[in-house]
Amino acid sequence: MIRVMFVCLGNMCRSPMAEAILRHRINERDLAMETACCGTANYHIGDPPDPRTIEVLKKNNITINHKGQQLKSKDFEDYDYLIVMDDSNLKNALQVAPKEYQSKLYKMRDFDSLARGSNVNDPWYGDYSDFEICFKTLERSIDLFLGKIDSDLK
Repeated sequence: MIRVMFVCLGNMCRSPMAEAILRHRINERDLAMETACCGTANYHIGDPPDPRTIEVLKKNNITINHKGQQLKSKDFEDYDYLIVMDDSNLKNALQVAPKEYQSKLYKMRDFDSLARGSNVNDPWYGDYSDFEICFKTLERSIDLFLGKIDSDLK
């Protein structure tokens, strides 16, 4: 079974949204995958996602059930892919990652056909439209990530 963890800063917007989208795709396709998400910071441990995250997901018929958690070094043992949202998350995750597992780290937009390798902008300080843009970016990147997984398994 493939295990994927999404990582952002506070675990309130981008990583919970990405996990919910991937879980939705897993259910649609009946895939054998497990998902989780976390933040590199400890700001929101135990908190639900930002209400705008929940609202955008609901608008797209995707459910979410999440409480904030923080990235731990053990996560690198437990997950096959740890997908960060931006360069800052990558830098912070590398500080937590045991050396032998650093190759499991990817940026979400490494899988994006429109802006490969760029950052997923944090919508936290924006308005609802920033959350919608984030959703579209994540949805596109996750679909391409699943394409990579499919081709790797063949």
